[in-house]
Amino acid sequence: MRPIALMEDLNFVRCLEKFGPTVGIEDPPLITSSRRFEGRNPIFIVLGWLTIHILYRFGVSPDMLAAIYNSSRSGLAMNQNRGNEFGPGLSRSVD
Repeated sequence: MRPIALMEDLNFVRCLEKFGPTVGIEDPPLITSSRRFEGRNPIFIVLGWLTIHILYRFGVSPDMLAAIYNSSRSGLAMNQNRGNEFGPGLSRSVD
């Protein structure tokens, strides 16, 4: 497999499926960090993921998807640098 800029995990699974069915491991459950959700609206994160997956399914190149993904992440960084990651006029109370 050649390295690709984004969607390498999905590409890897698609390659594996050519050799037979894949399985899911349910036990033990997988626990991941919630850092990517901190200070961001989870709905927008999921919508972004869906958009990337749909574009990938329609044949958009992984390099173009990486550019889209990185531009949306740099927008978040710019908002955080301004002190408001929620956009204009929105804020979160901090305890």
